[in-house]
Amino acid sequence: QFDALWQSAQRDYPVISRRDRRFLQWRFFSRPGVAYTVLAATRGDQLSGYLVLRLAERGHGLRAYLVDWLVKDKSTQVLALLTREAIGRARDAGAVFVSVRTGTPLFEKVFRGLGFAYWRLGPPEYFGVRLDAPDPALQDAGQVANWYFTMGDGDAEMGFEGLDQIGRAHV
Repeated sequence: QFDALWQSAQRDYPVISRRDRRFLQWRFFSRPGVAYTVLAATRGDQLSGYLVLRLAERGHGLRAYLVDWLVKDKSTQVLALLTREAIGRARDAGAVFVSVRTGTPLFEKVFRGLGFAYWRLGPPEYFGVRLDAPDPALQDAGQVANWYFTMGDGDAEMGFEGLDQIGRAHV
């Protein structure tokens, strides 16, 4: 089901890293010493989307991170459903807040609608792309707005404490 979701959803985003079953197994389930929870949304017998949640003790309590997600047809309804479930689980576990990062304006709107607020401490962060190749097939990659990325595309939730202040919602 995760491979079928990946095959369908990858067409929605011009620049996205692989998120098939094999990648998810490697990135989230084979990682020693770190536990992730994958929430899945289905429509009938088809996977409509998933969200990866991580709970971690840091500083003054349990913190929750929405590490990664992928939804079919850019469905804001499916992402909202998964996010509400993740917030509920974080609350039930005793998390003091939930943190999320997104570079996708459509998804930012979903998170804001669910009570997440932009919160930044420190200098702003910027992301840029420069292409030197004239290949027309690469032109979409030259536009940052075409890039899809989450915390799951790196190890941000593992050690950068500044992320605890960005995009958080109290639970």
